[in-house]
Amino acid sequence: ELTAELERSRSQRTTAAATLDQLTAEKAALERSLLVERAEWSAAEKELRAELCDATVKETELRDQIKKLQDKLESAGAMDASKHSSSVQALHQQAKDWESRASTAQEA
Repeated sequence: ELTAELERSRSQRTTAAATLDQLTAEKAALERSLLVERAEWSAAEKELRAELCDATVKETELRDQIKKLQDKLESAGAMDASKHSSSVQALHQQAKDWESRASTAQEA
């Protein structure tokens, strides 16, 4: 009877050790997966930050162009204003588009 109990105890210990080994392996696999996931998120975040920076620079450039055109319009007078009006409107639209992209990138 003691031999049978000892045998059962050994069997339980072997089963427990195998389960522990399996769980340890699964934990290691999950940790590796988490590291990969974090690296991917970090890369995506860096890419979005770069896009946001580019969009902000472009927006600033477009606003500067708009300001220069507006200054030219003011100095050219009302006659030439209609000539430049469509250019200013186009630049305003580009600025709005880049502002929207910057906002979208920032939200992401």
